[in-house]
Amino acid sequence: MDAEQKLDRFEIQVRRDVVALFPESVVSVTAKGKYRLKLRIELSREVFIDIFYNPHNDRTDFSLIYKSRRVFGYDNLGGWHRHPIEEPDSHTPCSEPPLSLILQEMKTLLDTL
Repeated sequence: MDAEQKLDRFEIQVRRDVVALFPESVVSVTAKGKYRLKLRIELSREVFIDIFYNPHNDRTDFSLIYKSRRVFGYDNLGGWHRHPIEEPDSHTPCSEPPLSLILQEMKTLLDTL
C-alpha cells in the first residue's frame, strides 16, 4: 500500500470513530502532504484533539488539548507510550492501542476537565 492510500485509510478510520464517539464534533484537516496528515477534532471552544500520522514511518500522535496545553495523549516516538492526565509530560510505555480505545479514553477524561 502506498503512502497516499495509508493516509486515506487512516483518515477514514479516524472520521468513522469520531462520528461514533463525538457526533457533535467538527473534524478538520489542518495539514496534509505526501508523508503527513494532521487532523483536529474540535470538541468545544477550549478542548480539541490533535492527531498526526506519517505513513512513511507510521509515526502517530494523539493529543487531548485543553486551554492550549496537552493534558493527555499517546504517541509512538521511541515506542508506544501514553502521556497520563496526572502527568502529561511523562511517558508510560504501552503496547499499540486501537484508535477507538484512545478516543474512548479521551472522551471519558473530558468529564474531568
